[in-house]
Amino acid sequence: MNRFLRSMFLIALAAEAVGAQEKTFHRVVVAPAETLHVSVHGRGDDVVIVPGIWSLTHAFRKVVPALVDSGFRVTIIEPLGIASSSRPPRADYSLTAQSRRIRTVLDSLGIRRAVFVGQSLGTAMLLRLEVMSPGYVAGLVSLEGDAADQAATPGLRRGLAMAAILFRVFPSEGLMRRKLKSSMIDVSADRSWITPATVQAYMDPWRGRVVPTLNVYRSMASAKETILIADRLTTMRIPVELMIGAAPHYGSLSPEGIRAFGRIPGAEITNVARTGHLLHEERPEVVVAAIVRMRARAAAARARLSPP
Repeated sequence: MNRFLRSMFLIALAAEAVGAQEKTFHRVVVAPAETLHVSVHGRGDDVVIVPGIWSLTHAFRKVVPALVDSGFRVTIIEPLGIASSSRPPRADYSLTAQSRRIRTVLDSLGIRRAVFVGQSLGTAMLLRLEVMSPGYVAGLVSLEGDAADQAATPGLRRGLAMAAILFRVFPSEGLMRRKLKSSMIDVSADRSWITPATVQAYMDPWRGRVVPTLNVYRSMASAKETILIADRLTTMRIPVELMIGAAPHYGSLSPEGIRAFGRIPGAEITNVARTGHLLHEERPEVVVAAIVRMRARAAAARARLSPP
């Protein structure tokens, strides 16, 4: 880590105790104008969650307490341009650059080896972390995320084009709320979690920042990757599990993406019944169980590699 980054690390703490659980919020500066929103919950074995580009820390509110009760310290890192992290207009928004920023946060918090959870595109960032910096990822649980070599899916491009027109011509909070709720319904099987309060919580990071956020997402969609991982999957030696919502839903993983993920040696692929894209919202207990299993798998894998 260079001298500039050492001097620029800013961790402004707003600590708050919730029952027996500790919760701390950080603003971690990883480069000029690049600040990531990070939250840390509880004490114990490290698990790090990286949400996808349409998600946020609040989305894991039903997962975090159960993980803390299971003996984990849970760290949630919102990548640059996502949710409450900063949105610099000229930053590198490639998946590779995002993985480097995640590594910087891990170093700043002293996290060297952990179980990771990648939600949607967060998975591709974490696979790059393993490729570029082996040793951080003890095991990986992917929530509907594959080994993408670009963020620009057809669905993302269509969504951005439509959103740009709607929000520039009709820039109203009511329209934004309706469109967001409609998107939540499209990706879900059990929709009981989609309450007015939840829609509002998902929308809050966009308030007053709709156009900058859309510009950032366009930058993500057009970013060129310097590191491609499709050909490196067979060399990975970490335990991984891909969890897929088995109910029909918009944005489901392609068969090609699932097959590519399966090229990782020992990869497990789990279809979760009655669930859409946001497994942590619809079936949080299943996600927690997968993370607990991954802790055991990672420990067993490390024991096999340790000298007698």
